[in-house]
Amino acid sequence: MIYLRLGVNIMFDLINNIPNRPFVGLFGTCNDSNWRNELIPQLKVPFFNPVITDGSWNESCRQVEEQAKSRAHILLYVITPEMIGIYSIAELVISACKSTRSTDIVVVFLEKYGSKEFTNEQSKSIAATKALLRQTTTAIILESLQVTADFINKRINWWENK
Repeated sequence: MIYLRLGVNIMFDLINNIPNRPFVGLFGTCNDSNWRNELIPQLKVPFFNPVITDGSWNESCRQVEEQAKSRAHILLYVITPEMIGIYSIAELVISACKSTRSTDIVVVFLEKYGSKEFTNEQSKSIAATKALLRQTTTAIILESLQVTADFINKRINWWENK
């Protein structure tokens, strides 16, 4: 089951009860990365975490994730050197290109995370990707999880008071 968690203790079954209040979707590198565990305690707003801890990701999970993407006010994509494939990068580019004024796309490339680091070639490619996103989309590119948490908390509060 995939959940949208509001605060620390209240969980809503996303399939049956996506709240109308603004929330952020936490997308990007999976592969047992801990960036979500680092970010979540800093969030003071509702969030959707698509990670399935028991490894049972399936078509139903993907459909729920797509529902969350269509309803989230912020789609956050954090890319770390722990990634194995490039699907998360493809997702973030598609989201950035399709973005509307009712959805913020926030992108964070963590060049060093945990014990891993992007190669020089990957870092050059990331720099080019950031430049392309800045030139062709309204994506917001941030540099750290702390800055990202602060931005998300302020932005979701802005959405709630709009």
